[in-house]
Amino acid sequence: MLPERRKYPGRFCGCSWIGAGLVQEIVVASKDSPEAIHQTLSVLDNDDLIRIHEGQIDIAYPFSASPTPFVVRLLDGRERYACCAMDALGIAPMVGQPVEIRSRCHHCHMPLEFSAETEGPGSEAEGIMLWFGKRSEDRCRVADTY
Repeated sequence: MLPERRKYPGRFCGCSWIGAGLVQEIVVASKDSPEAIHQTLSVLDNDDLIRIHEGQIDIAYPFSASPTPFVVRLLDGRERYACCAMDALGIAPMVGQPVEIRSRCHHCHMPLEFSAETEGPGSEAEGIMLWFGKRSEDRCRVADTY
């Protein structure tokens, strides 16, 4: 059974935000009260949907403000870092448009570049394997190392 969908206060439901942001800039730009914004951001951080580090939102899943090995080019040409390979694959269905994904093989370091549609990876991803394994308990470990 799936857990009940949590409702977040304020206007920061879902991920309309793409990129890094200083918490104070978000508070100033918002029409909501500073208390409501801080409460919402705190809830999202505690639920591991964003990460606030030194007053800045540096991760808003699936996006990372810090460089990672997973670069996603949006349809309008903007490039963003994804937190991991699975997040990169999930961006096309999330934004409802095709994206281009660039990375490297973790084993041989061969460059990888392919498209992803809202339905899944493009045909040029044929033969590329996404490895799932048990992760350590370290939260946001990939973003901290790049």
